[in-house]
Amino acid sequence: MKFRKKLRSEQPLPQSISHEAEAKNVNGNGHGVVPFSETSSDGFCRFDNAWNFIYINEAAELFFGQAGKSLMGKRVWDLFPHLVGTRFFREGQRAVSERRPLKLEEFFDETKLWFSVRICPSEEGVGVYFRDVTERKQLEAYLRETTLASRQHTGRESHQAKERFDHLAGVFDGIFYDWDIHSGEVMRTEGVKKILGFEAEEVLSTPEWWNERIHPKDLERIRPEFIAKLRHGPSFSFEYRVRNKLDQYVHVKDQATILRDGDGHITRLLGCITDVTEKHESAESLEKWKSLFDQASWGMALTNAVTNRIEFVNAAYAEMHGYTPQELKGMEFRTLYPPEELGKLQAHLPAFEKEGHVVFESIHLRKDGTAFPVRIEGFAQRDSEGRIVRRTVHCQDITERRRAEALQQQLARAMALRGDVGAAFAQSRDSLQKILSLCTDAMVRHLDAAAAHIWILGESSGVLELLASSGRTDATGMPSRIAMGESFLGMLARERKPLLSGDITLDLRVEQAEWMKQENVRSFAGYPLLVEEKVVGVMALFASKPFPETFQETLASLAIMLAEGTERKRFSAALTESREQLEMALQSARMGHWMWNIQTNEMKWSAHLEELHGLKPGTFGGTFDAFLECVHAEDREGVKQAMQRAVETKSDYRVEFRVNGAQGVRWMQGCGKVYCDAQGNPFRVLGMAIDVTERKQAEMDLAQAREKLRGYTGELEQRVMERTTKLQEVSNEMESFSYSVSHDLRGPLRAMRGFAQALLDDYATQLDEAGRDFASRIVHASERMDRLIQDLLSYSRVTRSEIELEIVHLGKLVDDVLEQHRADLERTGAIIRVDGELPLVQAHYFTLFQAFANILENALKFVESGAKPRIVIRADVVKDQVRLYVEDNGIGIAPEYQDRVFRMFERLHSLDAYPGTGVGLAIVRKAVERMGGQVGMESEPGKGTSFWIELPKPHLDA
Repeated sequence: MKFRKKLRSEQPLPQSISHEAEAKNVNGNGHGVVPFSETSSDGFCRFDNAWNFIYINEAAELFFGQAGKSLMGKRVWDLFPHLVGTRFFREGQRAVSERRPLKLEEFFDETKLWFSVRICPSEEGVGVYFRDVTERKQLEAYLRETTLASRQHTGRESHQAKERFDHLAGVFDGIFYDWDIHSGEVMRTEGVKKILGFEAEEVLSTPEWWNERIHPKDLERIRPEFIAKLRHGPSFSFEYRVRNKLDQYVHVKDQATILRDGDGHITRLLGCITDVTEKHESAESLEKWKSLFDQASWGMALTNAVTNRIEFVNAAYAEMHGYTPQELKGMEFRTLYPPEELGKLQAHLPAFEKEGHVVFESIHLRKDGTAFPVRIEGFAQRDSEGRIVRRTVHCQDITERRRAEALQQQLARAMALRGDVGAAFAQSRDSLQKILSLCTDAMVRHLDAAAAHIWILGESSGVLELLASSGRTDATGMPSRIAMGESFLGMLARERKPLLSGDITLDLRVEQAEWMKQENVRSFAGYPLLVEEKVVGVMALFASKPFPETFQETLASLAIMLAEGTERKRFSAALTESREQLEMALQSARMGHWMWNIQTNEMKWSAHLEELHGLKPGTFGGTFDAFLECVHAEDREGVKQAMQRAVETKSDYRVEFRVNGAQGVRWMQGCGKVYCDAQGNPFRVLGMAIDVTERKQAEMDLAQAREKLRGYTGELEQRVMERTTKLQEVSNEMESFSYSVSHDLRGPLRAMRGFAQALLDDYATQLDEAGRDFASRIVHASERMDRLIQDLLSYSRVTRSEIELEIVHLGKLVDDVLEQHRADLERTGAIIRVDGELPLVQAHYFTLFQAFANILENALKFVESGAKPRIVIRADVVKDQVRLYVEDNGIGIAPEYQDRVFRMFERLHSLDAYPGTGVGLAIVRKAVERMGGQVGMESEPGKGTSFWIELPKPHLDA
């Protein structure tokens, strides 16, 4: 096989790329492999370790004259046997065995061309750069011949060299120059036009013309070395920038041979200048590309389209996958995708093959096996036949973006949910159950819930009642009524705390756990519905997946919305009911309400007020003047003045007037309140009007009755006086009768008792047992009869006697009573204790003395047989009343008999057990009542009795 085409004339390889970098570039390990190998004019081939072709760039295909596809997998020495034995063959074998890059230049007879070759071995194979340097070699030969001719001063050689100079100037793209040092003239070829754009007549044959166009910084940079070369060197080579005709700088390479005479003085400079702008731009582009690749914040990778293996990745790509770049090198790129994503990846390949570009989102796997979302953008690199040989992949971890999108979506759903709940409660005409059903529908729809329920606490029952359910309600089987604290839902209400669970079936309080497991409904979110710590109800949501943490704030705010909305709905319903009841009450009371805007003179009436004024509903004129037209003509001025006075003084409006109603003239009473604005100016009056016709009629009837009553008063007073006189006479007669009866009764009783006692004393021995018993009974009966008569006289005196209240010292009174009963106290062995100092009371001394003495006698009498009476006397002062207590340790009184003991002749025990007349406590009650006080008791059988007397506290002058 022979080479078909000549490569472009030499442009120097980028010198900034070291041999190690070249080796990496060749084998896909370094930065910028594809950009340089595909865009450079150098030929490039890549071989495996057996020197079989595995890659060829376009420049190499042009040189070989055939497509790279036909060369792939074939051994280079078999295709080009004339290369065997050449220096390139030997140095290639040495470079592979020593694993180090080598550079050489060699003339090949087959092509009659010089080539500069770089051999860069690696573990996977070897890469070869080659470039045609024939023109440079011919120029170097010319310079050598010219130098030799100048030294020998032979015309023939000089003439031949001049011919070759002219020949090269015609075919060389650069500038040849000949600088005669003695004359200062510089001869330049027409390459000046090619490089700088100047015509021949614009170019001066002086060195200054050229030096003036060198970039000042570059001139300053090369000047020291240039001078040093002129002094001692045989040649020089510089790169610098020169300004062209468009005042733009181009990069050139200036190489020259320094000719000297026998004394070493410089006679001529023979050199060539080539345009190396493309090389510099390529190098700069390469460096920029390498920097971008290395420093890119997104992942970048190069993959081989044939082997599907990764050839190179940057640090960002390796870091996001948890590998080092070396670990990813050579890895099958599909291993970074989970199995379920490979089908999606394959689906993108046809578009990638056609367009050479693709963008999609997928899932990648890290080294530790965790998955993360990525955005992939792929670019195809094709060979000369359009086949994709490499893929450049930009990979971006979009985890945060996905989170942000999910959060944004959740926020949007939360906003939509709040909007739907707000809209549901805005339907004021719907029932609370219908509103809450719309809310649970929205919760299932926006929160991906399997089921949603709302229980509302009954205001009277105190039980949570299920009002709304949505979703798969059969899967949760929630009860319709729940007591506070019952089950996990009732606990939510009682504890007033939310409950969130990833698996509520583990809660032992959940009765529907097995059913929920079967239906895969496990996640739960429950919130109490509270308004200022008051429980309104409970909200519960069930789902197959856990609720996101970001939804917790949404659920909490939703619970507040539901609680407040429910409370507002309840309040609104109660308000509507109250308003209806008010309207019914106003109508029943024949009342109506009105409002008058003072500034606009607009007046609004309720429908019932129109009816009261004899108008049909909706026919009122709507102004204050229209109102006056409804008022009776004789009352209009008074109504008008009353309203003016209220507005001017900012006081309440109140007036009575007549109207011509449908049933004739009716009396109305109007009242209202004046309201002022921020500046204190009256602007509105709110009021009511009531039909007072019946009251007016009653007042007139009452006035007539009073007139009649005045006529009856004199006659009535005369009759009262006459009856009072008669009653006084009767009372006096009764008093005389009482004394007479008591005197007449007690005389025979004393005689009976005396004779009976004489029989016992003087004739007891003459009487048998029955006689003595009969006589004894006569004595005892007469004694009891005497005591009864005495008690009746005492009761009569208490009832009839005139008493005048005075200040009584309880302490002294108690001492006097105890002293009078000293003998009884000693006989019974009673223990008396007086707690504290007893206060003053407003009473009648002797009446209070008798009442207290009767209570004390009861305390001494009604004790268990053999027990000593223990009596505590104390007093309490409460506000303007003094309560005197007598507490004993007696037998006590059963509750059912406590009201009877203060009645006349009431006895609870036999005479044999406890003798008495049954009048003592009746005297106590009557005596205390006569003094303006009260008497009472507290008792329990077997635990004693506490009697108390309550009398006014005296008002002492300061």
